[in-house]
Amino acid sequence: MRRITPRPILLALTLMLVFGAIVAIELRLDTPDTGAAGAKANADKQTKGGPQSAGTAKGGTGVSGEREEQTVSDSSSDAGRSGSPERDTGEKQAVSDAERIADKEIEYQRARKITGSTGLINTDGVSIKDAVGEKVVLVEFWTYSCFN
Repeated sequence: MRRITPRPILLALTLMLVFGAIVAIELRLDTPDTGAAGAKANADKQTKGGPQSAGTAKGGTGVSGEREEQTVSDSSSDAGRSGSPERDTGEKQAVSDAERIADKEIEYQRARKITGSTGLINTDGVSIKDAVGEKVVLVEFWTYSCFN
């Protein structure tokens, strides 16, 4: 019969694998926003791309040369700002949140405070004296809510 002995090598390999997976995930999450970097890289490729990309940019507008220059300069200025569109969406989100809250306050009334309570909820007519000598079952309910 084969003896079951601890194998420290397998344990070490397993721990290294788990640790490596955690580090890889954390490093991936800590990288800067790839959206802005990707946009900048695409803008750089577009300006350095040569005749084909320049022809695509100029031929796609179909308007005057002034409009073509503006399109190219807009894409390069967007790459220089890198992050301002994200700030704009954050400001728009904050405005829309405030509007949403105001709309809900108009539509629904706030909950009233419970004042003047004389006992626990749903316990009318229950006392400890009545339960002496009886089997008592305590049920504890935990409720969880998910707010999206």
